[in-house]
Amino acid sequence: MGKNKVLKLMRNRISNPTVDKKPNILITLIFAIITVLYSGHATFTFFTSMKYIIVLSFLLALPALYLFYFRKKEFNDGLIVYLLTVVMLICTTFASGFEGIVTYVLLGCLVTTALAITLTYSFSSFVNAFLNTMVVVAFIGIAGHLLVVNTDVEELFPVFLNNNEVEYKSIFIFSTIAKIPDRNCGMFWEPGLFATFLLYAIVFELVFKKKSPSILRLLLFAVGIITTTSAAGYALLLMCALLFFSILFHKNKNKTVKIIFLCCIAAVILFIVSLNFIITNTSLADNPYLSKLLLENILESSRVKAILHNFDVFAEFPLFGAGLQRALDATKHVSDTSTSTYMLSVFGILGGLYTFWWIIGVVKIKGMSVMSKAILLIILLCIVNKEPHMFILFSWIVMFYLIQGKPGKELEIRRTFNNR
Repeated sequence: MGKNKVLKLMRNRISNPTVDKKPNILITLIFAIITVLYSGHATFTFFTSMKYIIVLSFLLALPALYLFYFRKKEFNDGLIVYLLTVVMLICTTFASGFEGIVTYVLLGCLVTTALAITLTYSFSSFVNAFLNTMVVVAFIGIAGHLLVVNTDVEELFPVFLNNNEVEYKSIFIFSTIAKIPDRNCGMFWEPGLFATFLLYAIVFELVFKKKSPSILRLLLFAVGIITTTSAAGYALLLMCALLFFSILFHKNKNKTVKIIFLCCIAAVILFIVSLNFIITNTSLADNPYLSKLLLENILESSRVKAILHNFDVFAEFPLFGAGLQRALDATKHVSDTSTSTYMLSVFGILGGLYTFWWIIGVVKIKGMSVMSKAILLIILLCIVNKEPHMFILFSWIVMFYLIQGKPGKELEIRRTFNNR
């Protein structure tokens, strides 16, 4: 067999290693809808009974797990992560006296769904589907936001109350919160989560897309983040700029061009380090959103206090955690926003594996420099710790793809073909 045929077989195997036939369209549609709903969609907070829809995706996920692990007898690191997660859930369920068992079962269904999706669809297919979806979501979000800010069009939208009695005006593909119409939510339950998915989109565009990054797409996502007025989104947008220049620096072999990108990296780092001084000594200090980036405000923020609170709970219940109900009863400073430490407080020492898996997943990526990996890891850990991600299906899917090394494999095969 010739070299070209071998490389072609390798590429086909890596792009879709788990299935022999194209996935069923209906099943794909169901998985897509459940992923959207279980990844922070606004309507999920209007109709709380929708949380049980994850049981349907769990039932659809079982055949994929059976096919891959039992029939084909193929094993990967995803299975280890999955089994440890199941053990974590069982241990805490027993330790907490089965209090809140339904929530543990739903989380188990969610994690099963995430793994099954990564076994059914190639990473490149997932990346392309996500990016194409986010282009539409970002465009509609920006257009809808401009209309809300400049017209009374939102008066035509149906009104909903979420479980915290917050009023939304929503048409499913776009929502706005009545008390903060100046902040863009897109189709999500809050502006910060919209910023999170736009940040995910930038990361996917820069790191995981097979083709070269589209500047127009990056600009679209960046504009979307600006309209959310999310302070954390702004800070992470700077980190994405740093990632962008880091990737360009290591990809380019021309010394002059490398010096230019190195200067850009230094400029972004200097700006980030000087951000506190810049805000304090300019009119930006009067901006209620940008002022959140001041060091003293960060240290006093609920997100930082939530981390300390969660460590206190973890110290009290280090082995199997406090359990979901006790953690909820003891909650302070919206403690679940720090997902890494919240997992520790709820599940004990095994909850720390959640963060460990993100670290290992990024380390596994091939074809990236150490600097780029470090920046990417900071971005991803900040993303999952700026709002609750324990029940965000999309984040579990990304983590499973990373831990299985799929992004690394597909980037490696792309590099092989580019260097032919």
